[in-house]
Amino acid sequence: MWGEQGVGDEVLYASMMGDVLARAGQVLIECEPRLSPVFERSFPAAQVFPRAYPLNSELEATHFDFHISIADLSPLIRPDPNAFTGGSPYIKDDKNRTASLREKYETLSDNGPVIGIAWHSGRKDNAWLKSIPLQQWTPIFDAKNGLFVSLQYGEHGEEISQLESASGHRVYRDPDIDPLSDLDAFASQVAAMDLVITNSNTAAHFAGALGQSVWIMVPRSGSGGMPWYWMRSGPTSPWYASARLYRQTRFQDWSSVVGAIAADVAGLSPAT
Repeated sequence: MWGEQGVGDEVLYASMMGDVLARAGQVLIECEPRLSPVFERSFPAAQVFPRAYPLNSELEATHFDFHISIADLSPLIRPDPNAFTGGSPYIKDDKNRTASLREKYETLSDNGPVIGIAWHSGRKDNAWLKSIPLQQWTPIFDAKNGLFVSLQYGEHGEEISQLESASGHRVYRDPDIDPLSDLDAFASQVAAMDLVITNSNTAAHFAGALGQSVWIMVPRSGSGGMPWYWMRSGPTSPWYASARLYRQTRFQDWSSVVGAIAADVAGLSPAT
């Protein structure tokens, strides 16, 4: 099986790897190189190869009875809603690293919840549809004292600084974690949260795959470019049992989504 599309897509489709491992004698997985350590830990019965160009020589020399892209597993493994297995966690984090990060974040949180956030998509085709400017999150930050941790990939320091200057709210950026270079560390960071609040991006998929509580901001159904895997309606996802979906009611208007999440954040226990 070989991965395709983006990192988040590979993580989503990896939910079907367990089904394949249960049916096949020997499974080889070729994936985004940064996902290799995560997949090796999560699927020890498979051989995992980081994607390379030219093709890995061992893979090139191997005879396969079957081969398929991971995305093309969907009509075979998940042909209809009844074929979903409940969205159980299937990605495993480095528990020692997670514990270390958790201890650090608890110290910084002043007895409040540790909430990871992501708000921007780097996709060239539909980033405009999925991204929520950070300053629009202010009602969420107002709702609860705690530690808000950036799970956002890419350079967004200026946007975070502008938020702090305008509202006084702090978003903590861990200097030891870079999602763009180390997805294994990122998996532990996500696992160290009490809650993840995110737009539709890599953080959403990692949180769901880890079984982490995650609230996902979803564009209005029917809008061009909307991610298909969040389906058209409903507050839950067949892919991720731990996910709660907050859907736009009006195209490109995030105010109702932000308001609903802020109300639910306000109801969280001090350390949820």
